[in-house]
Amino acid sequence: MKSEGPKFSKGDLVRFKSDYSIGGADGLGIIVADPLLVFKHDWSADYGYKNNIWSYEVRVGNSVYSMIPEDFLCALNEEGEG
Repeated sequence: MKSEGPKFSKGDLVRFKSDYSIGGADGLGIIVADPLLVFKHDWSADYGYKNNIWSYEVRVGNSVYSMIPEDFLCALNEEGEG
């Protein structure tokens, strides 16, 4: 089983991808806790699915959003995602 670590760490600056904006949380955010592994599976064949699914606590302004899937977020230096 190949191990897939989290994409982000506590303290990283992120933003929500445009497809996944959550009720006004479309600005700059910061990861405020360690990543949480919410799903782990060893696919017997290569279906293109991730083996590990990570979630995060993200602070945007005065609000903290919990259990945000990694696929909802992008790093500030990623182009074409926002």
